[in-house]
Amino acid sequence: MAGVPTGSLRRRNLADRLARWVVSAGGIAIIASVLGIFVFIVFEVLPLLGGADAEPRPSIALGSGARAVGAGVDEYETVGFVVSSAGRLEYFALEKDAVPVAVPLAGAAGREIRSAFFPLGRTEMALGTSDGFVLPLTLGFEISFDKGSSGAKRRVTPRLTEE
Repeated sequence: MAGVPTGSLRRRNLADRLARWVVSAGGIAIIASVLGIFVFIVFEVLPLLGGADAEPRPSIALGSGARAVGAGVDEYETVGFVVSSAGRLEYFALEKDAVPVAVPLAGAAGREIRSAFFPLGRTEMALGTSDGFVLPLTLGFEISFDKGSSGAKRRVTPRLTEE
């Protein structure tokens, strides 16, 4: 009976083979994961090695011939605006939408706008005039969606409040 394996020896051999298979499969999975990470990094870095290209955008014609003091865009980059030294807030479309009407600033009547301050990510702004007056404004953009035959279309409407 020296050469016949017992039940416990068979179980131990089975457990040993199973453990060897699990450890081998885990090692292969780790190697495959590291290779996958390397492939991902290569595909992310590859565009950096190519050349950059840029196309000029068409110029935007503004209504007044006055000097631009400040400019900005809404958070969706659909409508842009320019504050002119003549005291007008002029809008321009960055997409193929209708352009909102230019707004004369009541607080700037008879004054020349010399400076503008637009805090990043805020709706408040301040305009400085030639006579030392500060004109506080709030410019917000309301978002609505028009349902049409081709789906919902985003509409951005500017709202200006002089304080």
